[in-house]
Amino acid sequence: MKKDKVIVLGFFDGVHLAHQKLITLAKTRADELGLPLMVHTYDLSPKMVRSGVHNETLLSPEKKIEIFKCLGANEIYVEHFDENFAHKTPQEFIEYIEGFHPHTVVVGYDYTFGCNKSGKAQDLKGDFETIIMPKETLHDTKISSSEIRNLIAKGELDKVEEYLGTRYEITGEVVHGRALGRTIGFPTANVEADYECMVPDDGVYATLIKVKDKKYPSMTSVGTNETVSDSNKRTIETNIFNFDEDIYGETVTVEFIKKIRDMVKFSSLDELKNQIETDREEIKRDFDLHPHPVL
Repeated sequence: MKKDKVIVLGFFDGVHLAHQKLITLAKTRADELGLPLMVHTYDLSPKMVRSGVHNETLLSPEKKIEIFKCLGANEIYVEHFDENFAHKTPQEFIEYIEGFHPHTVVVGYDYTFGCNKSGKAQDLKGDFETIIMPKETLHDTKISSSEIRNLIAKGELDKVEEYLGTRYEITGEVVHGRALGRTIGFPTANVEADYECMVPDDGVYATLIKVKDKKYPSMTSVGTNETVSDSNKRTIETNIFNFDEDIYGETVTVEFIKKIRDMVKFSSLDELKNQIETDREEIKRDFDLHPHPVL
């Protein structure tokens, strides 16, 4: 049977810098061989399926595929990962991969496969060449989706950008909210994510928001906003600078740049309004002093 492709394996949550290097390594090998590159991934997190613990994703499926294509993938194969797939023996998994007729299979040093993750990267031996990429670090820390999650949970979005190679973003629909922001002079777009994403730590952030293919400086409040609501539901509310359009029902993308402050419960709406004024001026100054590329 003709071996007609190079395959790179992984879930690639976030497609961070190490993932990008892995895919680029596979693309380089594919180009050397004159073969197409296939990215083989899963619809669900193997870690989540194996543990039963829900895991929010770092990227929408659509954005992940977009990045794969930008990195040179000629084909993207999304396998359904369920209990049956998780219980394949290491040998059954190797035979499954052989069914794609790869010349070369590329994985990271910590790649695992088979029931209970019993197969390690060095065990991935079949009728194909295997390339294993060494560990990638940043600031002496392994670049991993877990580390990025920890940083997002702490609101350290400026560090997240270093690990991802791009800003952390959330895409969703602008939905109707309480409209209280408008009454105090700060209308907000209430963004409801259209996938189960990881939402940053509660607080106020400097952000960019993409509306109809154009990006605008903005500030975004994440949390329950206890000053005006008794609800425990966390929301993402973005005040867009120099913008006055009706965008209800539009799909937008919020890019998080850095955290300005923690969420605080104020004693009055006037106190809240004054703080928002301060937040906005601080963020505007930051944009003026350190223009953030609108990529």
